[in-house]
Amino acid sequence: MKKLRTLIVIQCDFMKINYDFWKGYIMGLLFFPLIVITKEILELF
Repeated sequence: MKKLRTLIVIQCDFMKINYDFWKGYIMGLLFFPLIVITKEILELF
């Protein structure tokens, strides 16, 4: 029984790490084009 609970806790920690990773990944995907576009615009001026 204790083993099962440990497994669930590990699973939850893994999900949280995974969630943080995907959140960062999606944010990166959203911000990367913005940074590139901003750089392009700045080079024009």
